[in-house]
Formats: sequence, C-alpha cells, structure tokens
Amino acid sequence: MPRHREFDTDQALEAAIRTFQDKGYQGTSVSDLLDALGIQKGSLYKAWGSKRKLFLTALDRYFRQQQAGLKAALSESPKAALHQVFEYTVSRCVLDEGRGCLAVNSCVELAQLDEEIQRLSDEHVSVMVGAIAVAIQRGQRDGEFRTDVPAEVLADSLYTSIVGLLARGRSLIPQERLLAIGRLAVESLER
Repeated sequence: MPRHREFDTDQALEAAIRTFQDKGYQGTSVSDLLDALGIQKGSLYKAWGSKRKLFLTALDRYFRQQQAGLKAALSESPKAALHQVFEYTVSRCVLDEGRGCLAVNSCVELAQLDEEIQRLSDEHVSVMVGAIAVAIQRGQRDGEFRTDVPAEVLADSLYTSIVGLLARGRSLIPQERLLAIGRLAVESLER
C-alpha cells in the first residue's frame, strides 16, 4: 500500500519560493530546501523528482500568482489600476525584505543558461506586458493616456519600470522613494 503524502504541497511550494528568492537556484542546496520545507529527502524526490523540477513548479506557481494579481489590479479604471500595480510592486519589495522577485531573480540568474527558464520567463513577460497594454488601450480610448505612442510600447516601458523597482527593491531603498518612481512612471502615460 503506497504511503500518502504527509506534508502540505501548497505550503511546501511557498517555502520553496521564499528559499529560491533568498538564495537563487544555484545557491540553494537540497539541504536548504529540506530544512525550509520541513520534509525528508525521499519526500522531495517523490513529490517533484528533482531540485530542478521543484524549482520549475515553484516558478510556475509564482508566475501564475503574479499574473493573477496583475489582472485583478487592472480591472479598475486604467490610471488607478496602474498606480495600484506600482503600489503592490513596492509593497512586495518591502514585504520581501530584500528578497526580490523570483521571476526577475530567476531570469537574471538562469535565462541565459537554461532554454526552458528563458521560454517560461518570456511567456510570463508576454502575459504581464499584454495585460498592461490592454489597460493602457482602455486608458487611451477613455482619454486618460497619451495616444502618440502605441500601447504596447508604453506597456513595455511600464513593465521595465516594474522590473527595475523589483531589482532595486533588493537594496532596501526607502518605500517612499520607490512609490515616487512608480507614480512618475504612470504619469508618463498621461496626455
């Protein structure tokens, strides 16, 4: 009779995300993961097969969380929604206490070394930029945002600002300064 899993997979994945955020993929040992997840080596390998597969599962979960959060935030009026996106981004920088964003960290650390990570990162960025572009298009139709630049270009610019905030957030820059940068990025869209 096979034994049932004796740990909560969701909690384990959240712990894996935090561990990979803290140490990066290459800096995280299997021992680090076992300690963070509170499981035995056999349980890790039985559930995920390898450290890499656990990482890919954690990264996919993180991407889906970020995409869902962005899409929920963008359901409001475009200008207010984009301000909320930057406020959320800054709050993540503060709450993560210098951990940074797993998506950004992973892309910087691994995208050039691993084609699958590059593909997953590219798909994630495409979803994020696409959602921002839709909000900007709504703002352009409503007269809130400038129309002299295509929405897709403005969305790329905003997403690059978000990524920059997430990268700079690792340095524990004061929250007020990060918020000011976010406000300026959104104001650059105005007519």
